[in-house]
Amino acid sequence: MIEFTVTPAIASMLAELDGLKEGLGEKGIRAGLVQGAKPLTDTMRSDAPAKFGALRKSIGYRSFTRAERAAVSIAGGTIGLYVGTARKVAESRRRGDGSLTTKKRYQDYKANWIEHGTKPHVIGGRSATKRRRGDKPLRFGGRFVRRVQHPGTKPKPFVGTAITKAGDKMQSRFYDGLINYLERQRARHPAG
Repeated sequence: MIEFTVTPAIASMLAELDGLKEGLGEKGIRAGLVQGAKPLTDTMRSDAPAKFGALRKSIGYRSFTRAERAAVSIAGGTIGLYVGTARKVAESRRRGDGSLTTKKRYQDYKANWIEHGTKPHVIGGRSATKRRRGDKPLRFGGRFVRRVQHPGTKPKPFVGTAITKAGDKMQSRFYDGLINYLERQRARHPAG
């Protein structure tokens, strides 16, 4: 899980949000949050390694599911957005027979590997004593193997750096989104 510290600007914005929540309702605050998340998603997308195109495409925002709210202890009435690898993206993979298969997948596992790196580890099947009938060999460069020792990867943080870079822009963008929402509401329901 990615951890970050809340900057004083974001902390003051959150305190003001609690005060505004009663008068604006969820839609106004959500409009502000969506607008405020834009610099963060843009920075994350530009900082994500170019090699991982599906990861870049998956970066966005969405509402929390009930299970996610419970997992991170978000109260039922609290308004929040999940910002990060929020969309499923179609990935094509080549099968052993040469045919392509496409499946939509979340990319958060890749984001975690890239952000924090990986330790050296073994990729592959079970030991010879625990091998089962359906186990398939791995294919690397035309060779088939049962196991490979992966050397691990160095961390290439892009989420934490995006939060740092976009932190100052988020507050002003939040208020811009809130103002736009209020102006739309005023245009829909003119006074008098």
